[in-house]
Amino acid sequence: MKWFYNFKTAVKLLLAFSVLGIMVLFVGLIGIKQLGEINSRLNDMYQNHLLAIKPLMETKDLFNQSRNELRKLYMNSGSESSLTIKSLRDDMTAASERLEEFKKTELTAESQEQLTVLETALDSYNRSVDEIIQMALSHQNNQLLRQLNDPNGVYAQGRDDTLAALDKLIDINAGEAQRAEQAGKEAFASGRELVYWITAAALAVTIVTGIFVSGMISRPLRKIGSVAKQAAEGELGIASGIGTTDEVGVIANAVDTMILNVRKIVDSILLGAESLEAASKQISVTSKEIAGSNSNRAESEGKINVLFRELTEVINSVVQNTQQAAELSEQSARIIDKGTEVVNISLNSMNDVRVHMAELEKNSLVIGRIVEMIEDIADRTNLLALSAAIEAARAGEQGRGFAVVADEVRKLAESSSSAEKEIIGMIKGLQEKIQLSAAAVQESVTYSHKTAETFGDIQKIVSEAGAKVTNIAAASEEQSVQAAGAWDAVESIMAATKVAAAASDKMAVTAQTLAQMADELQKSVSIFKIDRHEETERESE
Repeated sequence: MKWFYNFKTAVKLLLAFSVLGIMVLFVGLIGIKQLGEINSRLNDMYQNHLLAIKPLMETKDLFNQSRNELRKLYMNSGSESSLTIKSLRDDMTAASERLEEFKKTELTAESQEQLTVLETALDSYNRSVDEIIQMALSHQNNQLLRQLNDPNGVYAQGRDDTLAALDKLIDINAGEAQRAEQAGKEAFASGRELVYWITAAALAVTIVTGIFVSGMISRPLRKIGSVAKQAAEGELGIASGIGTTDEVGVIANAVDTMILNVRKIVDSILLGAESLEAASKQISVTSKEIAGSNSNRAESEGKINVLFRELTEVINSVVQNTQQAAELSEQSARIIDKGTEVVNISLNSMNDVRVHMAELEKNSLVIGRIVEMIEDIADRTNLLALSAAIEAARAGEQGRGFAVVADEVRKLAESSSSAEKEIIGMIKGLQEKIQLSAAAVQESVTYSHKTAETFGDIQKIVSEAGAKVTNIAAASEEQSVQAAGAWDAVESIMAATKVAAAASDKMAVTAQTLAQMADELQKSVSIFKIDRHEETERESE
């Protein structure tokens, strides 16, 4: 049965519904079979009994109608007698046809036997009727009447036997129809009972199949739910144990794998917490040892600090005396620097003036070129005015206005030419003055250079003296700096010692915090129940 559990859930449901469908199909086929049997019996009753009675009844009616026609035959004569004979023969023929129709139905042995009796009686009756017709045709009315009224005659005997045979045959078919009806009712009752039983059996099989399949699906799911609930409550040493390969088995395997992985993670956390606690304890011990050594070092560094402080005070006094001498040298140097600066400023100012003069000279040259251009423009304007006057003179009265304009242009050109000449004279005078100023400035620059050289020699002498004093001060300051550096180093060492002591204290506090965190971590993970021995065995497997 294990193979069925490994089927996919869809296959299981499909098989269950297939069983249900087969049962429904079986019930339907049984019902169809029973309905077919009932239909066959009803059809037999209708076709072979009810419909068979109809031609018998019609035969009886035609037979009685022929009896009436025989009596009419006695009372009619001539053409009416011929019509009556024809009607009589038609009735007899129709009766024979109805009887032949009855023969086509499926007859029982009893009906067949009675049909033979009926045919014998009917033949006898037909022969007597033929004799009566012959009597009518030969106008033997008295013999005809005696034949009709004779209760022991051939006609009466055939008539009575035929009616008796018809009635009995009708009764036989009516009885057979009743029996067929009863058989149909019995077939319906037995079929209904059979369908009831088969339906009940199909329902029972369906219920059993549904319970079986639903249990096959729900039991593993309930087990998986129970395992997941226990794992959520901290029980990690459990497994579903479902080994099927269907969808439920895949889910169960995934849940088991998840619980195993969580168990490994929790185990790793526990081991890490234990290691963290041990490391925090070791850090705490080490920090205490460091704090003790830092305390001893601080005492030694305090003594060294006092010695370096005294040495620094001696060096500082030497530095102060040297600095005073250096300051005197620096004051002299500053005075000389100021004089040199003044000379340099004057020299720079003269150089600036010389540069400006050169620029003015260049600008005057540019202005001269511009004036020359203006002069050229004035000459051309004068020529244009002259040409315009000539053209106006040629035009006569019509060019008079143009001549006036040309005259004004000529006057403007002459004014521009005279102004240009005045500007040229002014620019030439300005250029001469600029050249004279530039020569004077150049002479002042030469004297300033000589003065600057003299101040430079004085500055060199003072600088050499100041440099020697500065070297002495620098050496003293270097000694002071070295002493201060040594003092700073001692203070740095002391500060570092204090920092190390503070760090060791913080390290101790951190170690305690880590120990508390490790303890809290172990408490948090302690809700999960793990069998270390079982875990080791599983990993070895």
